[in-house]
Amino acid sequence: MSAHRTAVVFDADETLIDLRPAVTGALATVLEEMRRRTPAAADVSLADLEGDWGAVFGALSAAPVREIRQAALARSLARAGLDATWTSSWRCSSPAASP
Repeated sequence: MSAHRTAVVFDADETLIDLRPAVTGALATVLEEMRRRTPAAADVSLADLEGDWGAVFGALSAAPVREIRQAALARSLARAGLDATWTSSWRCSSPAASP
C-alpha cells in the first residue's frame, strides 16, 4: 500500500518559484483593460502599476495581502480616473484570497 503525499509550498521570498512573469502578465492584462475602458489610461505604464504595488505595500505592509492588492489596484485605476467598482465581478484563483 503506497501513501499519498501532498506538499504545499509557500514561497514568500520567491526563492523557489519566479513569480515575476505571472505578476507582470497580470498587470499587463489590467493595463489593457484600463486602456479599453478609457483613453486616459494611455498615459499609464506598466511601471506605474508596479510602482503602485510598491508604494501601497510600503504603507500597508502589516495589512493582509488581499487588502494591499485591492488598495494597489485602486491606486492604479485612479491614475486613469477609474474606480474599482467594475472589478467586483473578477474572481481570484487563490483560495486564500477568495471572499
